[in-house]
Amino acid sequence: MTSSKTILDALIVAERKFVENDLNTLVEKYLIPLSDEDSSPLAAATSTLENHHHAEENYLHNVSSSLNIIKNLHKFTLSRLEKSDLDPNTLGALFSTVTSQLLAPYKQYYTSVPKIMNYLQKEKENNESYRNWLNQNDEATLNRLLVEAPQEHLKFYAQQLNEYLKTTTISQEEKSHVESSLDYLKKTMEAIVKAQHEKHHTPIRRLSEKQ
Repeated sequence: MTSSKTILDALIVAERKFVENDLNTLVEKYLIPLSDEDSSPLAAATSTLENHHHAEENYLHNVSSSLNIIKNLHKFTLSRLEKSDLDPNTLGALFSTVTSQLLAPYKQYYTSVPKIMNYLQKEKENNESYRNWLNQNDEATLNRLLVEAPQEHLKFYAQQLNEYLKTTTISQEEKSHVESSLDYLKKTMEAIVKAQHEKHHTPIRRLSEKQ
């Protein structure tokens, strides 16, 4: 049986990797350069894909905004997990607080992601500057960090919390916290799946067409 201390250690390692590697790389290497209206390769195209634009919104900025909230919540979680006085048998109380706050920003994030993927695919087909940029910046990593990495991390949360439920030292109150956390994680994953499969008809105004 996995001990609560082992689960705590695994969560610290995974949370640190997610914050310091995945989220930082996604924001610093990809989203910030792509959303810069002056230097972005997305601003270089001259061809027009849509004659009518119903959205002035830049979804790259939108998703960056959601990610900032997500990142701050994960940084808070990491700081709490790393506290030397944290009792490993109080993980449920921490995660019931965190997972309840993650639902809304993750839902907002994954509502924008399919629109961004559609947008970037069109740019890849029509924008040589963006194609050149992708060749230098690893498109597969962008796609993994944008779509898969956050979901994988949430699934890891659920896996570890389910293991935690099996430990013999857990109190009834703590068990209630863990079950609440797992419920929020389930709702978050369901919201992500729904957001990814919804039809997104609103055309995205390209950076090259900003006035």
